Amino acid sequence: MTADPRDRVSGITEIPKDGFGPNARNFASAWGWGTAAFAILLPIGMIADGASVSGFLGGMLLCGFVGALFVIVGLLLIGLPTTLLLKAADWEMAALYGLIGALAGAASIALLFSGELYTDNALSIFAGVGGIAGGATAYRWGRWREAKQSIRNNAAEKPNNPFHDMIH
Repeated sequence: MTADPRDRVSGITEIPKDGFGPNARNFASAWGWGTAAFAILLPIGMIADGASVSGFLGGMLLCGFVGALFVIVGLLLIGLPTTLLLKAADWEMAALYGLIGALAGAASIALLFSGELYTDNALSIFAGVGGIAGGATAYRWGRWREAKQSIRNNAAEKPNNPFHDMIH
C-alpha cells in the first residue's frame, strides 16, 4: 500500500536531523555518572574497611575501569529493559529511575559478591557503592527520559498546521 498524496502530511513522522545523537550523548553521560560514583566511592569504602591509603589513586583508576564494566552491563541488562517498561506504562520519572537503579545496583553487587570470600562489612560497602552508582546512572538517564517524554507530550498537544500541509 502506498501513501496517497492527498493524505495529510502532518500525520507522517519526520526524521530528526540529529538522529541518535541526543540518546547516545545521554546514555554516555549516564554511564559516566555511574562510573565516576563507582571510581570515587569504592576506594573510600575500601579504605574505611582497612585497605591502605597509599594506593588510593591507583585504586581509583582500577575501580573506575571495573566500575565502567559493571555500569555498562547494568545499563544494558537492567536499564534498557526498565526504560521499555516505564515508557510503556508512561511512568518515566527521574526519581523512579533513580530508585530502581539504586535497588538494582545494590542487589546485583550483593548477589555477585555474596559468599565466603567477603566479610559482611565489605559486602555491605560493595552493595552500598553499587546502589549509589546504580542510582546515579539511572537518575541521569531518567532526567533525559523525563525531558524527552515532556517534549513528546507537548508536541502531541499542538494542533496540526494547515499551512504546513498545503506546502507539502
